[in-house]
Amino acid sequence: SIYTWAPYELVYDSPAKADPRKAKEASSILTPLRAEIEGAEREIMFISPYFVPRKTGIRGFSGLRENDIEIQVITNSLAATNHSIVHSGYAPARKPLLKIGVELFEVRPDAGESGARKAGNVNAEGTLHTKAFVVDRQRLFVGSFNMDPRSAYINTELGVIIDSPELAGDVVERVEQALPVATYQVTLNENSKLRWLGEKDGEEEIWKKDPQTGWWRRFQVSVMKILPIKGQL
Repeated sequence: SIYTWAPYELVYDSPAKADPRKAKEASSILTPLRAEIEGAEREIMFISPYFVPRKTGIRGFSGLRENDIEIQVITNSLAATNHSIVHSGYAPARKPLLKIGVELFEVRPDAGESGARKAGNVNAEGTLHTKAFVVDRQRLFVGSFNMDPRSAYINTELGVIIDSPELAGDVVERVEQALPVATYQVTLNENSKLRWLGEKDGEEEIWKKDPQTGWWRRFQVSVMKILPIKGQL
């Protein structure tokens, strides 16, 4: 059979979340998603086009790492994102996350050209759209929820948590297969400077600045970083 049957749980925000008068009492998608993440025993893979962890989020990742949970995050690079302002909220979190041992991968704008499209998580232009995470290769969340404040506190979101080692494991294997050619791995060098590692035509490449971007776009992002808007991203 081409189908995999598996039990799932529908998770969602109450529409009341959009009403400031009812938001505090409204049921939230954060509750079941947080339970899934905190229940991890070995590893979590996050896939999010707009990844904007705030201080509380970084502390949460730190707690997972203290419990020896391996964490991979796949998100858009500056060159691939269609919202530079969101990247300005994500960029300051890169060093803190890398220092606690989170693995960061940023999708290349030329990922579609590399043949990585077969992984199913990039389109022809190399922009990431999938919103998902996988826990212990056992449970898979797919939905509309981004790992950002807008999804957590402003938008009303929904998705499904699928209990299927077969599906969850397949997603992880496909993504990991595509990572070398579809993404840059963000790392820190011996001086705690950001570096981007990638592969092109079988050759390793290293960038000292956001790859495949011009100075003007990087300057725009640096200006956006100082704006008091992170809670809206």
